[in-house]
Amino acid sequence: GGGLMGGLKRILGGSGSGNLGGSTEGADVECRHCGIAGPPGVIKAIGPHHESECERFCESDKQLVDALLGVEGGGGGGSRINQLKMQQVKLQVQLLQARLDKKNQERWDSNRGRGDGPQWQIKSVRGAWCDLLEDQRAAINSAVAAGNKSVHLSGVGVVDLRSNVLTAGTGETFYIRTFLF
Repeated sequence: GGGLMGGLKRILGGSGSGNLGGSTEGADVECRHCGIAGPPGVIKAIGPHHESECERFCESDKQLVDALLGVEGGGGGGSRINQLKMQQVKLQVQLLQARLDKKNQERWDSNRGRGDGPQWQIKSVRGAWCDLLEDQRAAINSAVAAGNKSVHLSGVGVVDLRSNVLTAGTGETFYIRTFLF
């Protein structure tokens, strides 16, 4: 169970042994935000993605990710080995994201009885779904209840409630979604 498949099994919570790519360096570490476990470089990379308040890599995280992808120093970026490394990392991130989504769904399910209205999330630039803040959520729910077609979120931008698209002050657009409890 070593090597690639063992690594995948381990990420998915099975009993596989071995890291992706067959490397045995470094035990799994926990994400400092949500506790999900995985290979050190990938956890460092994905850790901030699903935290609304932490959407930026710190420099050390970025260096770790670059090292993991084999791009430090800018050399040999096109080699077959680096392409394979890149594919493996992308796969790891996808698998971790699936686990995070499952974890978030369980958290939302546990909130089901609280009666505090629909939960809203925004899709971050890196593709993760992040919970909107309490006051943002309340503003959207009020606008929906009032039958408004759009709502302005202070310091964020305007949400079109027909298309569920948020246009930020910078002109960037983001999708939002809701879970009705």
